Amino acid sequence: MKKFISIGTAIATALLFVAPLPSIAGHWYVGGTLNNATAGEWHKSSYENKLATAANWTLMDPNIRKVSNKSSSMETVRPYAIELVACVDQVSVGDSYAKKNVSSLAAACIVSMGW
Repeated sequence: MKKFISIGTAIATALLFVAPLPSIAGHWYVGGTLNNATAGEWHKSSYENKLATAANWTLMDPNIRKVSNKSSSMETVRPYAIELVACVDQVSVGDSYAKKNVSSLAAACIVSMGW
């Protein structure tokens, strides 16, 4: 069994280097690095990073994921991500939030917005 798993892993790894991957670099939803950031880190980050991170969070919502899959376009997610960035920006202001995990604040925003 171990040998089978090792061969499968080797093949999968090789395919990563050989198979052509679609180019998604440069898209607004790529490169978000704030999933585990604090609110203080969030406020110091670029809008692009916030928006890409918010895209990740919005796709965790089953309803938005369904809309995105149905349209086959991430552009349907963009308005939600923009709204989420604005909400997190607003609720995370102040010293008392500086060390709070921003993903928790984003989750609260998503619930309060009723998506």
